[in-house]
Amino acid sequence: MAIAIAICSAIEGEQIALKTRQFFPGRPAMVRGVKRWNFSLGINSSAWIVKPYAKPDEATYATSMLAMDDKVQGGGIDGWTRKPLGTPKKIKGSGAHSAYALTVYGGCYAHIESAERAHLNSPEIAKKVAPIEQKTWEEVEAEINAVTAISTRGAKG
Repeated sequence: MAIAIAICSAIEGEQIALKTRQFFPGRPAMVRGVKRWNFSLGINSSAWIVKPYAKPDEATYATSMLAMDDKVQGGGIDGWTRKPLGTPKKIKGSGAHSAYALTVYGGCYAHIESAERAHLNSPEIAKKVAPIEQKTWEEVEAEINAVTAISTRGAKG
């Protein structure tokens, strides 16, 4: 069992359980001749494999985690299933918040679209991310003028 929290981490399996505070069912779509039902999960989302594929070569993407109980957890998760989505069940979430739970069947895929807010604000991540350089409007305008002067000089010569 592995838990992934990095953006683009993915799982695939015959059945996947979903838990989220926001559930957005998508429209069915035809992809390479196969009908898929898309879904999006928002705010404290997680998806984990309840039943893995019988054969690993059934996976659509080579980078997906495929083992039983492998889990992706993030702020937003997107995915699809080859069977119609059911109705999510409202359950107790965390604290005063409710959540939605649903198990999807028939060959499923889910990947992290955005990381959790708590993870993004953690001290470990803050050390790795460079602070945004603050500039005044005059500095930005001077940079734009310098680039414009270079590009117009090249066009004349």
